[in-house]
Amino acid sequence: MDKLDYKILNILKENGRETASDISKAIHLSVSAVLDRIKKMEESGIIKGYTVRVDAKALGNDVTALMEISLEHPRFHDSFTEVIMDHPNILDCYYLTGDYDFVLKISCASSDELEHTRCICHQDPFRAEGNQKHVFRHTGRRKEAVLAACSNENFIKKEITYMKTLGYYNGKYGELENMSVPMNDRVCWFGDGVYDAGPCRNYKIFAIDEHVDRFFNSAGLIRIQVPCTKAELKALLQDLVNKMDTGDLFIYFQVTRGTAVRTHEFPENVPANLWVMLKPMGTPDLYKKIRLLTQEDTRFLHCNIKTLNLLPSVMAAQKAKEAGCQEAVFHRGGRVTECAHSNCHILKDGILYTAPADNLILPGIARAHLIHVCKKLEIPVSETPYTLKEMMDADEVLVTSSTKLCVAASEIDGTPVGGRAPEALKNILDAVMDEYMEETKA
Repeated sequence: MDKLDYKILNILKENGRETASDISKAIHLSVSAVLDRIKKMEESGIIKGYTVRVDAKALGNDVTALMEISLEHPRFHDSFTEVIMDHPNILDCYYLTGDYDFVLKISCASSDELEHTRCICHQDPFRAEGNQKHVFRHTGRRKEAVLAACSNENFIKKEITYMKTLGYYNGKYGELENMSVPMNDRVCWFGDGVYDAGPCRNYKIFAIDEHVDRFFNSAGLIRIQVPCTKAELKALLQDLVNKMDTGDLFIYFQVTRGTAVRTHEFPENVPANLWVMLKPMGTPDLYKKIRLLTQEDTRFLHCNIKTLNLLPSVMAAQKAKEAGCQEAVFHRGGRVTECAHSNCHILKDGILYTAPADNLILPGIARAHLIHVCKKLEIPVSETPYTLKEMMDADEVLVTSSTKLCVAASEIDGTPVGGRAPEALKNILDAVMDEYMEETKA
């Protein structure tokens, strides 16, 4: 392509029926040379065809608009384009990068017809958000140039690749198996960081505000500066969720104290590293009871911080698994603290007892929701320590976590427990499930 080729293209874009003789006169080139250049551009695919420019005003369409569209979720892209491609008032559709998914070029007879077209774009299931711009009457040449700058002959459809798993590290993301992290990330040497995690259903993250608040609190307690605001983190998590091929997910995110050569002291002027991991997870079954194993709590005295130092919990969970149990109950002396990766509680004589939110337990999000549910059901709640013996004698034993929500135990160390307050238990489980389903409904 040279300057003469571009001159020919500009003439043909203005009038596709321009003769070779007229083009030759305009650019001072022989007719045969013009025809040869046009043929080469057609054969190479530079010129794909010739179109007709329609006078919108002659058709009775006196209003033209560009409308930016943002869909609720990428999975609606294909169905959205199928609907608008057949609409007579939508002339062109262009896929965008940035805050909006599409921009539509719309031509209508009146403002009322334009509003009707806008409503079609915002109907269910798309639930699109629109930003209407450049609304004007029939245009002169200058306005046509504005439209021509973003016009295209064909609809451009987004090619979407949804992800089965996702890993994110400081702005980069991909399938988990394709992700890698620096060896000098301090998580590798010291487990120097904190994390949080929770469930997602129908692409809606459950209790996101509470999880992010706890995450920032944990980071602050060990003097890590999270490299984004709470609002930015929530937006990032939702954006990553939207890239998945299912909306039923386990969401895990952590922050570490940066990347530096190994030394115990904090590295200076090193930004923290942000990680996110997503994987599929179905809706938990609250009505399937679990078996528990007890184990002495030998962890350190900062269990209220959700740190990455989980070796005692890993060992306890493995011991429980080998014993055919689903969770391990920690105790210090006779006092029950919590489980390896859950909180635990007991129902006795119509009262819910749960360990106090001190430095010996993690203040669980599911624990807080259980307390809230019990108060709504007018079940008294006592945040006081209780013993292993009291747990074995309880009417019901409950375990809460972000992945299980709330389940009951059928045995501890091989001894049957609970089963003495089935009605109260069912009311609690129903209320917990109802809240989860309501907050994550499509």
